Amino acid sequence: RPIPLEEVSLDALETREPTGIKGHIARAVIRAVLADLGPILVFAPRRRAAEQIARDIAAGLPLGHGPPLSPSQRTMAGDDLNRLLRQGVGLHHSGLTFDQRTELIEPWAKAGKLSVVVATTGLASGINFSLRSVLVTDRRYAAEHAEREVRPDELLQMFGRAGRRGLDDRGFALWTGDSPRLGEAKPLQLKRSPALDWPAFLSVMRRAEDPKAVAAQLAKALFTRDPIDLALDRLDEDLPTDLPVAPAGATRHITEICGRNGTWQRERPTHLVPLAQALIYVKDTWHPALSKPDSLRALPYGTPCKLETSEGLRYGRTVTLAHFPKEAGTSHLTPAEWLMKALRKLEGGQTRPRSWKLELLEKEILPLLPKLTQGGLAHGGLFLGRDSVQVKLDYSRANVRVWPDADNHPLINPPRRQVEKQDINLREILGGGTLHTARAGRLWKKLGLIDSAARPTERGHIASLFQHGEGLAVAAALEDDSYDAHAIAWDLAELRAGERVASAGRNSSRLGACCRLAY
Repeated sequence: RPIPLEEVSLDALETREPTGIKGHIARAVIRAVLADLGPILVFAPRRRAAEQIARDIAAGLPLGHGPPLSPSQRTMAGDDLNRLLRQGVGLHHSGLTFDQRTELIEPWAKAGKLSVVVATTGLASGINFSLRSVLVTDRRYAAEHAEREVRPDELLQMFGRAGRRGLDDRGFALWTGDSPRLGEAKPLQLKRSPALDWPAFLSVMRRAEDPKAVAAQLAKALFTRDPIDLALDRLDEDLPTDLPVAPAGATRHITEICGRNGTWQRERPTHLVPLAQALIYVKDTWHPALSKPDSLRALPYGTPCKLETSEGLRYGRTVTLAHFPKEAGTSHLTPAEWLMKALRKLEGGQTRPRSWKLELLEKEILPLLPKLTQGGLAHGGLFLGRDSVQVKLDYSRANVRVWPDADNHPLINPPRRQVEKQDINLREILGGGTLHTARAGRLWKKLGLIDSAARPTERGHIASLFQHGEGLAVAAALEDDSYDAHAIAWDLAELRAGERVASAGRNSSRLGACCRLAY
């Protein structure tokens, strides 16, 4: 190191922080600032924890402790970050914009304008500045879809941010309570991974006249103590028949639905569609939803009726809005009881008069019908019944929750069943377990990546264009003719980006289902 690194216990400092500061970490950091150990880089395990620690620290520092912001800088920072920066506290996490990180946080941290910068552990490798002291608050951090343990080399990288060349004569690795310490940080011992770079092999094999020879040459060039056997010259040999039975995978209880084509399939997430597009299951047959009165049977008001439209007949509901007066000498109407209840619910308990005029129904009630009747639109105008004023409702545009089948048909009430499914043991199937003696070449052939002559197939070519196992998923998805390319792109983007940017209305499980079917 160009600058010596010294470990300091914040719990042993003689300085005392002001009273009323929330959070043990915030109190310890403020003690360090008052002891002239700043500026300090604090690593927190999650974005929410980083924001809370930053707010607690800012609340405990004197007012106006940070640098002044220009109007353009205040606009760029936004209200929340602006309140922190005014106190000399910065944030560094993936939720900030590129401009906020590169125009405000990073240059101000390098210039020493900030007393404290709180960053997420997951972005530690992306920080390109150093501060005088570093505090790591936790040994675990959130990454992608799971929590991970901070490795000793990651700790070394984080503590290595302590000390600024040309500004500090030494850096400080801070600790408090049970937080990680400098002694736990160690360099990573590198060695070649036992896994092969499948895309690299498939890529060179595809361009070669003799794929077996070029693959063997590449395998020989890799740095390894033991020779790599691809088994490309023994692709058609039978495996030993005396292998023990591979252990079964886990057993799970899943829900299946019967699709429109009559096949049972795993239940997929529901979504909303207009009722005119949905299908309903009546007497063992699927029908357009509004061609059967059953689709509106759950509505608590009205009676079934037929509506004449430009697209043919469809079912709707006839509802009574008001009743004629029973006494002579008055023209006022009495609203239907269901309508009064729906209005009170819509208007937050507000009570309306019990006597209405016909104009009120036409001007105020008709426009409110979609909200009062779960999406029903007036079909035509009001009409007079025997002793009431009625209207016909069209539900073709009302949204209904459906279960999509494998062909994306929107089904309202598909038959359902609970079944037990036993997962395959992928470790054994793909040759990673102790029971399988296949080499890479045999696995490639089993997965359909190469043919019997070891020449990559179209699936193998697609797999070679991506890193790790992502290419296998892309190839499987492209082989599904019903899997739209736009949907594949979305699912791949969510797979790469992780849960923080995933669309709430989407579900990328179809990509996994394609892999199960293909491999």
